[in-house]
Amino acid sequence: MISPADIRVLFLVVDDRPSADLAKIAIRRGWPLLQTSLAGQTVDEVRRHCPEVAVVQVSLKLGEDLELLYLLQAGFSEIASIAVATSHDLHVERAVRSAGANCYLPCTDDADLIERTVDELLHRRRQNPPRRPELESRRRGTIENFLPLPPSLLLHETSGGGPKQPAAR
Repeated sequence: MISPADIRVLFLVVDDRPSADLAKIAIRRGWPLLQTSLAGQTVDEVRRHCPEVAVVQVSLKLGEDLELLYLLQAGFSEIASIAVATSHDLHVERAVRSAGANCYLPCTDDADLIERTVDELLHRRRQNPPRRPELESRRRGTIENFLPLPPSLLLHETSGGGPKQPAAR
């Protein structure tokens, strides 16, 4: 069994059945395929696995799959996302691009294109690793530890532009 730390690519299908083509790719390459009914459930699994690339199957109805792309962009910007449409439609393409998908592929039946796109994103990640979110959250936590300052430590300017003095309580 693959441990969550070893997963670099995760195929995600929300509120739909996975296309046969995506399932074949996932099996052939040993990439897990996760099927859930809600975007929130999928996000929990993404958080657990922390893949480098998420391949999201999107359909014409643009429900939970589009919500998932928004959630990935908002909470996991370090994960590259590929939206693979079950059927190409200009409306779908615009929607997934505005949701923040890194790539849009118009159909699930071009396995070679999907695999090349995933490999290219993995290669780019090795060349230019994304910022590490755990360090960013530590930095934010450090800053937040100092805010808000107690009133006795707030500084104000003295009249005449002189040195700053502690604010009066």
